[in-house]
Amino acid sequence: MGGNGGEDGCVRYHPFKSYHPAYLSPCLRRRFNSSVSLPSLVNIGLALREPSYDRFRLQVEMFARLYQSFVGGHLASDLAPYD
Repeated sequence: MGGNGGEDGCVRYHPFKSYHPAYLSPCLRRRFNSSVSLPSLVNIGLALREPSYDRFRLQVEMFARLYQSFVGGHLASDLAPYD
């Protein structure tokens, strides 16, 4: 995955290291947060078997937010795309 960004949080080793859109000035940032508990395969399997679409959708949105919080940096900010 390329690890955390440098001391400034800028991604150094990743396919997007040279990605510099104006709204991510001065760079794409990332800071992994190991205190976030990601969903287990069991949790994901249970969500996939959820018969109610609304409950399934809420679980998937929760998983997406957990991953965004885990990766940190710009992905955990309002600059992340809304899925």
